[in-house]
Parts: sequence; C-alpha cells; structure tokens
Amino acid sequence: MERLTEPEQRFVAGYCAAIAWSDLPALLTLDGRQLWHLLEGVLLRQTGKGFTERVDIVSQDLAEQVSSPFFSGARRQIVQGLDGLSDHLADAHCEAWPKTIETFAHQTGLVLCNDVTAAARCILRMESWNLELTEPATQKRLRHNRAIDALFNFAMSESYLEARFTLGLAGRPSTLTF
Repeated sequence: MERLTEPEQRFVAGYCAAIAWSDLPALLTLDGRQLWHLLEGVLLRQTGKGFTERVDIVSQDLAEQVSSPFFSGARRQIVQGLDGLSDHLADAHCEAWPKTIETFAHQTGLVLCNDVTAAARCILRMESWNLELTEPATQKRLRHNRAIDALFNFAMSESYLEARFTLGLAGRPSTLTF
C-alpha cells in the first residue's frame, strides 16, 4: 500500500468498500455456474425443489455441503431473496454475476478516486501486472482488458458524474438544452 499514489489508495479503498458492502466477497471466488448451483442447492435443501424438475448432481452435492445447522440462517435469507425469482433462475445468465459484482467495485473505486489512470493501474496490479502504463505490452493489455474498457465507458457516462455529485465529490453535472 505504501507504493500506491493517493488516487490509487482511494481506488483500492472504494473497491474494497464496495465488495464489503455487497456482503458477497466470498462469492467472488466462485464462477457464475458454481454460484448458480450453490443457490439451487440451498433452495433444494430448504424447500426440496430446485430451479427445474431435474436437479443435477452438482447442486445436490452443494445442498449436502450447506446442510449444517450453522448455515440455517444464511439458507433462510437466500430462500427469501429467491422468493419469486426461482422460476427465472433456470435460464439465468449466471456466468456474468461475479463480474457484475467486480464491475460495481471498480466503478465505486473510480468514483472515489476520480482518476481513470490510477484506476486502470490498480486493476492491472490486481491482475498481477506490474509493468508501467507506458510500456508497449501494457498498452496492448489495456486495449484487450474488458474490465478497463468497461471502466473507461463508465468514466464517460452521466452515471459517473451523477454518482460523484450524489456523494458530494463534485458539482452538479451540467445539462445541455437545445
């Protein structure tokens, strides 16, 4: 942390705060398909039903893994959260869920640091990339990094300006009238 610039420290603080606030950091270690099976396993354990008529072996195994009484409160919360959604989850695009949480954290970090360069540098460092941004290999990596591309698009959006204003970090975004 001592090697990070002040904007980079703000980005990391925002990123960590977003992950902690979401209360989902442990789920980031799962890919979306594993997360889907975990949710189905919890639903199976609590209600005896899965998202579809056939519950596959992975979901059944996860149902057994979360069967401990220590997880009963968490299972109840998940089932409450799934109330009314379980019919839609059979066809959900679950592969995107962990990336969506990470995108939210990246956006929060950018809103707090207000420095796209620092944010990009931090994202690359989180991916164990330590070359300078001016290096040709880094430039190539920046062009092909979806997370950084999404962050650049967010930085150019009204949502970014509104978020900074709402948090008291910037003035009201101007509006154009024609």
